[in-house]
Amino acid sequence: MPPSNAKKALHIVCEKGRAPDAALQVRGWLASPSCRSLCNLPMKFIPNFSKGQGTVYNMKFGHAVQKHMKLTAFGTRNSTTGDFDNLDSRCDTLAGRPSLRKLILAMMTRPKPVSPGAPKPKPPTHVFLSIDSSTKHTKRGQFVAMYTIDNAVEAEEKLRNLLSYLMNSHGDSATYWFSGSAIERVDHMKWDDINERPIMAEEMDLDDVLDDDLDWVDSLGKTETSF
Repeated sequence: MPPSNAKKALHIVCEKGRAPDAALQVRGWLASPSCRSLCNLPMKFIPNFSKGQGTVYNMKFGHAVQKHMKLTAFGTRNSTTGDFDNLDSRCDTLAGRPSLRKLILAMMTRPKPVSPGAPKPKPPTHVFLSIDSSTKHTKRGQFVAMYTIDNAVEAEEKLRNLLSYLMNSHGDSATYWFSGSAIERVDHMKWDDINERPIMAEEMDLDDVLDDDLDWVDSLGKTETSF
């Protein structure tokens, strides 16, 4: 692979002749519950580790590596947030004492509306693939969330209003991980039960005006409705 991509790859050093065993162990761990508790990365994002025997196998291996590179480079996006800390700290006041990482990775996408004659939409999937500490010096103390391009709009909106979503699902105990500024921001939000999303209080007030029965306005003459 190109040097720029090779620098981002994880290199594992093992005893000579034990590469197949090492690859099996690593892939086994990636598919284990321990790894699944840390991320939602599908195995298709993780290429095979070594070439095999035979032209057909190695041709497939080459295609798989190229596809993996495209998926990771062009099929995902990420956003950074500093609204919380102690990602893996457990909250004693929530059932099961979950960590914030567990709650974030458990979030699912909204069901897609079905249009008449349209193909059946895909079932809900995990909103986020991973959430980890930022490795950039300029963003120390912040966290990077990764998601697929297909889920980008919903993921970015949910990350921006993460505390509102968690409080709607888990109550006020969700504030355990969040900063004072994030909590203050939620105080100016309301929950839209129809669209299942947080909105500004001002937007909710606008909705109340628009929902009022103002049919009588239609009967007014043009002169009466001009200002």
